[in-house]
Amino acid sequence: DARIAPRADLPRDVEVVRRSGESGAFLFAINHTSSDAKVPLDAAGTELLTGERATGRLVLPAGAVRVVRLDD
Repeated sequence: DARIAPRADLPRDVEVVRRSGESGAFLFAINHTSSDAKVPLDAAGTELLTGERATGRLVLPAGAVRVVRLDD
């Protein structure tokens, strides 16, 4: 248990986890709702499923999962 407080600016029922290792840092976002959500980003990166750049915020469609490889 990392005891990390949830971000107050995340939409309800949207899960965001950041993981890092030898191959870089990644942000995993899961929208458990039936509505699109906007997730604020602290760092820019590339969304791996769509290939689009992610800067400032990530638009997360209803029921979708996104994985962002964060820039070094």
